[in-house]
Amino acid sequence: MTFSEIVKELNRRIKESDSILLNLQSERSEKKGLKRVSSKFFNDREDILNQGYTFHYGGGDEFQFNIGKEPEYEGEPVFRFGLAFNFQASQSVPDPIGVQQNQIQRFNQLLLDYTSDLSEERFWVWNGSGRTKSTAVGKIFKYHQALGNFLFIGKSIAKELKDITKEDLELIIDEFEYLYPVYQYVQLEMDQAIKLDKVARICFNTEGWVKPSGPVGKSKNQDTHEANHGFGHEEWLFDFSKLINGYHFGFLEPIYKYPDTYVGKVFNVNLITIDSGSKKRYWVGEIQNLEVIGLQENKRIKKEYQKRGWYREMEDQLKAFELDPLLLGEWTGNEWLFNVKFKPEDCKIDNLIEVDPYDKAISSTRYTLINLNKLPSEIEDREGAHGLFGPPLKSDSKPSFAKTSVRTSGPRITEIPHLHYKITESLYQFLDKKGYTVEYERLSPAGGKVDMIGWKGTKATFFEIKTYPNAKACIREALGQILEYSLYPAENRAFKLVIVSHNKSIDLDQKYIKHLRESLNLNLEYWGFDHEKNEVFEIIK
Repeated sequence: MTFSEIVKELNRRIKESDSILLNLQSERSEKKGLKRVSSKFFNDREDILNQGYTFHYGGGDEFQFNIGKEPEYEGEPVFRFGLAFNFQASQSVPDPIGVQQNQIQRFNQLLLDYTSDLSEERFWVWNGSGRTKSTAVGKIFKYHQALGNFLFIGKSIAKELKDITKEDLELIIDEFEYLYPVYQYVQLEMDQAIKLDKVARICFNTEGWVKPSGPVGKSKNQDTHEANHGFGHEEWLFDFSKLINGYHFGFLEPIYKYPDTYVGKVFNVNLITIDSGSKKRYWVGEIQNLEVIGLQENKRIKKEYQKRGWYREMEDQLKAFELDPLLLGEWTGNEWLFNVKFKPEDCKIDNLIEVDPYDKAISSTRYTLINLNKLPSEIEDREGAHGLFGPPLKSDSKPSFAKTSVRTSGPRITEIPHLHYKITESLYQFLDKKGYTVEYERLSPAGGKVDMIGWKGTKATFFEIKTYPNAKACIREALGQILEYSLYPAENRAFKLVIVSHNKSIDLDQKYIKHLRESLNLNLEYWGFDHEKNEVFEIIK
């Protein structure tokens, strides 16, 4: 490709995607009070492109997104992409250093406050006749601020223009999306641009992300792993049957793109997913206190998975869809299988919520870690409904009824079936040791089978086991069943009802159980059960 063709293709890809970079001109306009802005990301004026570089539209006197072909450096071609301070004077900007002084100070402050955020980028200076050596990004000193200097912060590809590929263009866009909060903080003076509350896209899955669900709904973008190979590495993100020292280990592709930058950081990550078939978007939920792990911890955990037979189980799940299990490791060079860890109780996942595709809460649908600036309106409406239950007002609009009885279903949270079996076997042994006479899957007169009944004399305790990813979902799914088994149509068969799960309850779950007991006069309990230790770790009543 020629340089002009590269710029044209980057502009096209950014414009036709749901990239966060589409916000640049509107945010510049709001900050500067501009009436007209370009619809293109990069300036494509021929006189600029002929010089082998360009920058974002309007960025001539700004901290600018910049790409360019440089002379060979240390015997290799250089194609740069990143952010830059351009201190070259022009007729319209005779004092570029003075104009950008505040941005220089904010850049230096960013390095103090967020030391590792630019750890994968490099820094060099072009003084008009040559460039300095590439170094780690550091403070911009006074001696850097010389008229005519060009200060670059970013990355480069050691390729000639003709050798730049579509994969390279995607890499460039990924880098610009990563650097966008830096631009917001430095140029637009948005103090909250660098946040620990993030949004990340995960692959589509119809099995609650406890196991692979096949190609349905997967991305059709050939630049993605899931489009090429039929699965994403997030397929096991909520398989809480696999815990090591209380932590579940998973993989997020947006983290994988910048492992050195993110390692050791702790984020609250909100998850979205997209059904490529229907184009519907879903807000999955939030993982709080998600910690990014390094390569060595990942290797240690992978060995532990292999030792416990969990890795083979993952391979077998891929084989069930006739997918190549070798791809489980090959995509990341047989190195990365995990890059994050979190505790199940920090996973706030319930019913998935379909969101408006134009909701500004989802500012990008690429696999990039972006800032959470607001919750989708559907989520805000639900949160705002707490404590407001009551009859409708006369001024409320009338409902709009569906014109058809056809209902469509999207992705959902599901149980972890193999964990259900493990809890069942372990709970049976536990109850037996506690002196219960235990029955397994006894047919109820109401229909269906009770997971377990523990007898002490003539008093029966009904146990219903659920393995959804949180206690609330387990209580919801178990409650109707266990009440029916015990009471339908008009009998009291059980002395006590117990919902059993592997999840630790939160405060709201505990309040709910106590409210059910008091308001409905139910002898109901929730047990958190550890099948590996064969013990109850909490009883809520």
